[in-house]
Amino acid sequence: MKNYYQQKKGGWSLEPVIYAKTVKQIRCYRFFRRILEAEDAGAASEGADAASQFASAEVEGAGAALNSAEIAAARQYVDAIEQALELYVPSEYREAVFAHMVDGAEYLDLEERFFVSASTMKRYAQVFVWGVATELGETFSG
Repeated sequence: MKNYYQQKKGGWSLEPVIYAKTVKQIRCYRFFRRILEAEDAGAASEGADAASQFASAEVEGAGAALNSAEIAAARQYVDAIEQALELYVPSEYREAVFAHMVDGAEYLDLEERFFVSASTMKRYAQVFVWGVATELGETFSG
C-alpha cells in the first residue's frame, strides 16, 4: 500500500508535496515528544544534584544540547498534531488513526483491533493529515 495515499473526493486533498511533508512530520511525533520530555526533565533537574543532571543529559541523547528554536519547533508540531487529532477525527477513530499515522500500523491489523473499516480509517487519516497541515499554517490550494 502506498505511504502517501489520498482519496480524490471529499475536499480534504492536499498538493502531493505538502501531503508528503505533513505525513513525515506526523511520523516524527514520538521524536518531537521525546525532545519536549527531555526539556521538561532538564527543567525539573535544574536545582538537583549532579547525579540527576547526568540522568537528564542521558535522556536528551548523545549529550546534544537543545536550543530554544528546536524546542519551540517540537512544541509547535506536537501541539498541531494533538489539536488536529482532537478537532478533525471523531473520538471513536482517534486511536486507530493515530496508530496508523504515527506508528505505521496496517489497516487490516487496526480493523481487527478497533472494529472499524479500513475505508473509514483511510478517510479519517486523510482528514487528519489535512488538519495537521491546517494547524501548521501550510498554504495550499484545494
